[in-house]
Amino acid sequence: MILSLVKNQLKEAIRSSFRKHSIAANIFMVIVYGLVSLNFLAVGLTIQTILNDLAPGEDHIKLFNGFVLLYFLTELLIRFFVQKVHGFRVIPYLHLPVKRSLIKNYLLVKPFWSPFNFTPFLTVLPFAVMVLTKSYSASDIFCWLGFIFFFIQMINYLNLLVNRLALIRSVISIVFVVLLLFLLSAEALEFFSLREFSAAFFTLPLENHFAIFIPFGGAILFYGLNYILLENRFYLDDLKVKAGKGLARFTNIDFSSRFGELGSYISLELKLLLRNKRPASTLLFGFPVLLYGFLAYGTETYKDSYYMNIYWGVFLVSMFMIFYGQFIFGWESSYFDAVLGKNINIRKYIQAKFYLLAAFCTVSFLFTLPYGFFDANIWLINTNVYLFSIGVSSYAMIFMGTYARKRIDIQAGLMSMQGKGAMQFVFIIPLLVAPILLALPINLFYGEFASSLFLGFLGLAGLILNKTIMDFLYRQFITQKYKMAEAFREAE
Repeated sequence: MILSLVKNQLKEAIRSSFRKHSIAANIFMVIVYGLVSLNFLAVGLTIQTILNDLAPGEDHIKLFNGFVLLYFLTELLIRFFVQKVHGFRVIPYLHLPVKRSLIKNYLLVKPFWSPFNFTPFLTVLPFAVMVLTKSYSASDIFCWLGFIFFFIQMINYLNLLVNRLALIRSVISIVFVVLLLFLLSAEALEFFSLREFSAAFFTLPLENHFAIFIPFGGAILFYGLNYILLENRFYLDDLKVKAGKGLARFTNIDFSSRFGELGSYISLELKLLLRNKRPASTLLFGFPVLLYGFLAYGTETYKDSYYMNIYWGVFLVSMFMIFYGQFIFGWESSYFDAVLGKNINIRKYIQAKFYLLAAFCTVSFLFTLPYGFFDANIWLINTNVYLFSIGVSSYAMIFMGTYARKRIDIQAGLMSMQGKGAMQFVFIIPLLVAPILLALPINLFYGEFASSLFLGFLGLAGLILNKTIMDFLYRQFITQKYKMAEAFREAE
């Protein structure tokens, strides 16, 4: 029966329209994984040189083990956003003589083949051969490798458990991410030494072979908890996001009492954002990206480059808007027919999306204000870029969103290629490059100050002409809505 399930999964993958129409995206992901694997292997083959450069004269084994936990915590954070909770169409099997325990175990065993579970060994195995063999026996090394293998499985099933719980209570994802960030920053903030704990913990199997049962027991525990969760909520339709009390209070802000019908649409947008994994994780992923400003503005190479400062200003101020806005109508693709069929004021529906994009730009802009301490000109550039992003880029994002032709799974992982296509990448390029191209001629004739003000003037003009532009976007949506609806009906 297991072979039948595997066979059906292979057929589903091969016959998927997404596989057929996104060959380039799949090839791209294979190339990316290949490059990542080569980097892991290169680190493993040069590990002795790297450790010598990091801390000359220190014990290589202790030094390496000190970084292992830091790596796995970082990987766990990435897994949470990237790794999709594996599943398949369960309902067609429920009326067949197939043991439900078999289906549940299949769902839990399937993530074992994730690349996350094997890539670290491209570094770990060369280290074991080149370093550990000098000081330990074959049985010691075998236990150490087994210890790491089971530890990987433990965090694999921990990630799956948290992902499944986050579908039930969204606030769990926030608590989990904050906890991981705290642990990763504990060393720098001098709360406690995570490296010392990691060095001692991953040295245990080299000194005592019974230590291998620690991660083995952890893997079994989290596997069992996942099984119990599936046992209680086996029908996948039950895995709907239910906001916790605190989050529910936030997402149930009574916008309608303040802004009428427009407020209701804004409230619905916020609920979609906060109660579904993919849009929420997309925005959460944006916060670490804001730190890129330290690399940009703090680097001498870019410090005196006016055009690069505009680029970084656009990237940082518009980042949240771009991440969310590239699927501005796609987020609702699973029920887009209902949007068209209900008595909805389309003008205010579109206007609510505009206000949400403007809010994203505002939040990003506030986060970029501290970068002005590198150079006061950054404040001037980013303020004008902020106005440009709201008054020009947000409209362009909505306009380009009417050409969306791919259905979005709002419960997929952050790095899922489902629903993505070349159009998303094409949309982003003009938003990042257009301000530079517009500022270029003004800068050549009138200088940097005037070109910055020109961008701000364009943004203010867009805000003044908001009603006219909204009317244009309304007509554009009406023209494209049936094409979008037809495309969204096809699940990938």
